Amino acid sequence: DYESVLAGSNFSQANFNSANLTKTKMVGVIAKSANFMNANLTHSDLTQSNFREANFAKAKLPRAKAQIDRMHGFQADFTAANFSGADLTKARLTGTFKNVSFRNASLRDAILQSRPTPKQQKMWLNADFTNADLTGADIGGRGSLRGSGKQVHDDVMQQAKFCRTKMPDGTV
Repeated sequence: DYESVLAGSNFSQANFNSANLTKTKMVGVIAKSANFMNANLTHSDLTQSNFREANFAKAKLPRAKAQIDRMHGFQADFTAANFSGADLTKARLTGTFKNVSFRNASLRDAILQSRPTPKQQKMWLNADFTNADLTGADIGGRGSLRGSGKQVHDDVMQQAKFCRTKMPDGTV
């Protein structure tokens, strides 16, 4: 059950700084360059939304989800979004993560995946995981959002930056 529904709306450049958006259904939202800094999006649904260049710095997103539209293949777009210092514990997100910053973010037990298309193969290009905590996470899988174990898949390893990152198995 959701506490609020903002589905299908355009919030480009909107300011949600420190907003409580817990259990909000934001399916199909356009929020390009929106500011979600310090916002609480715990248990929110971000499915098929456009968050290009959105600022999620220090936001709370535990158990947030963004599922793929299995019929059409649509997924969320997080291109160039800033998740620096954000809490994505147990989040389940499918989307495009090119040029995304996860610096100092907590992705403990999270599942982040992309579904490449023939036109878009580099879904993780320049993603930055510097100082991020990926303990128990599954990053880059293409299966279900149940995940396939604690790992960072090869496509992510080849495209993204890892520096002082705590990897899924706990090593740095």
